[in-house]
Formats: sequence, C-alpha cells, structure tokens
Amino acid sequence: MKKRFIRIIAIVLAVMFLGFSFFSFLNEEERAVDKGLIPKRITIKPVKEIDTVEILQNPVLEVSGEELFQVEEIPEAAVVSDKEKDEILRDKIFEQLEMKMHFVYNKCKKINTQKGIVRMLNETQYADVFLSDFHGNTFYGSNDKEDINARTIILEEIQKVRKYGGGFIVSEVDHRGTKRYILLKDLELNDLFLGVDIYSKAF
Repeated sequence: MKKRFIRIIAIVLAVMFLGFSFFSFLNEEERAVDKGLIPKRITIKPVKEIDTVEILQNPVLEVSGEELFQVEEIPEAAVVSDKEKDEILRDKIFEQLEMKMHFVYNKCKKINTQKGIVRMLNETQYADVFLSDFHGNTFYGSNDKEDINARTIILEEIQKVRKYGGGFIVSEVDHRGTKRYILLKDLELNDLFLGVDIYSKAF
C-alpha cells in the first residue's frame, strides 16, 4: 500500500514538473519575441472579401491581389516574396471559383439537357462561364484560347476532365503578368464539361 501511494505521489510530482517546465518555455519564447530576438510570425489578414452576390451576378470579375489581402507583422528579417503572394492570391481566387462553380453546376444539373443548359446560360449571360465538350467544341462562352506560351488550353482542359472529372488550370495571358484561373467540372452529359474563370494580374 505504501509503495502504491509513493508511486502516485511520484507521478503527480513528475506531471507538475513537466507542466511548470512547459509554461516556463512559453514565457521565455514570448519574452524573446518582445525583445526582437525571435521574429514574429507572418500573418496575412484579408482586407476585402468578395461578395458572393457580386461573384454570381457580375459578368466579368477581375480580382486585384492588392485588394484581397495585406501582410502584417513582418519583421525586418522576414521577406514575403512575390511567389508567396501569388500562391496566396491563387488560393483565394480558387475559393471564389469553387463558389461560382457550385452555383452554376447545380443549375445545369437540374436542367440535365444540353439544349436546356445552353438556353439557361444564354439567358443569364455569364461572361465568365463556358460550356465545352471532349471534342473541342464550345457551346457557350469563350474557351478557344491559347496562352502566351502557345499552350492549347482546351486540350489540357479535356485531358484534366477526362482523367480527374475536373480541376484547376492557370494560364498566362500576357507579358504584363495577367493570368487566367480556370476551374473545370464534368457535367456527365453528352461529354460536356463546365468551366468558370477569373482574370487577375500576378505580383
């Protein structure tokens, strides 16, 4: 009984010691950050959320990276490269594309005929939506574009939709850094697939 009691006391003391050591370590790190010995973490704070209604109704949506976010708490030693900013911008654009795709795709699936889908898209007049098939035909919107690197984007789209059922493609539009961000999804109807896109300048 005494041995068991001694073991329990030993375990309690060990846990208390470890907890005290851990909190001491955290306090030391905070003091080091305050003194400038350890740089603060880089945090990215959105300054403008794109309104969902604007995304769904605006025929052409061009996004500016400077409007989407700002970088805060950057110590002198830390540098955020243009490549890192582009990655953050791309992620935010893809979120907007997914929201748009979800909205338009569900409308198309309710109709479920090629003729009806084309009629609905013509009535809504989406300039940032296109409807194509696996043979390279585009029935709504503009999708027969090459980028500045002579990539035939529609062929890449067909391969991606055939293989994965959809996905993202980024195309370079001009030498000023404008990119076309494209999200694709298979409609599983007459070899049709749906696409939504956004144009944005890179950093």
